[in-house]
Amino acid sequence: MATIADAVRLAQVVNEIQHVENELRQRRRILTDFFWRRRFPANPAAVENRIRATDPRTRVLESRLIMLREEQEDLIVRAVTRRGHRGD
Repeated sequence: MATIADAVRLAQVVNEIQHVENELRQRRRILTDFFWRRRFPANPAAVENRIRATDPRTRVLESRLIMLREEQEDLIVRAVTRRGHRGD
């Protein structure tokens, strides 16, 4: 049944989102520490921009996170739409 497959995929997506968010947090912490020690501007936004510009893995993770959140939203909408059509 498609709804069971969607439920399983939704659980997988939630786990993947958590994993990507954790990896992003860890990379940002490491890179932020690196940039602060190098005396880059004391502006957190400038540091974040520098991280994005210099770390391709961060950009890949951010893109993956966006895709996963979009898939999560799609799966939820499909589940709600199916429920509504069945009259539950």
